[in-house]
Amino acid sequence: PDDKQQAQSDLTIRSSRRNWRPAPLCQGIAIVDNFPWNGPEVPTTRETVLAALHARLQPLAALTLRDEVLPERIPAAGLIILRDGQPGEPEVTLSPLRYHYQHRAELEVVVQAGTGRASAFDSLIAAIGAALEADRTLGGFCDWIEPEAPAPADLPVEGAAALKAAVITVVLHYTATGPLV
Repeated sequence: PDDKQQAQSDLTIRSSRRNWRPAPLCQGIAIVDNFPWNGPEVPTTRETVLAALHARLQPLAALTLRDEVLPERIPAAGLIILRDGQPGEPEVTLSPLRYHYQHRAELEVVVQAGTGRASAFDSLIAAIGAALEADRTLGGFCDWIEPEAPAPADLPVEGAAALKAAVITVVLHYTATGPLV
């Protein structure tokens, strides 16, 4: 463009910035008309990664819950409870500013059976491992996931079949643009 067109373009940009006012607050969140999404429906990177992990475990035969209390009855196929865990202290790069997390989520895995408890537990652990190894980036939401080996324990239950349970730590490597996004 020539100098006159460039000057007109610069004037338009400056005048639009001068007249800009934020929209009124709506439930404590400023709504800006040209922002691609408005409101709390946009999840954080952490929530997106944890939701992708939960979705990855849903097709398994065991009941998969997220941050729930241990139910009174354990399903015959077993139970997996995803605990959000801790994101830990991020490594920070400055240009561009990025926060690199090694988030430690936990899977509580429980099987209840009178006989064959060990084989049922082993089958469930193998199914979890296969599900996680099939997509180590959780559909691109995560840089890498790495499960750690479980330490199983047999837990007696008064008047019922014993439980075999373990906590599997799953390290989720992901990058966010800030600690709160």
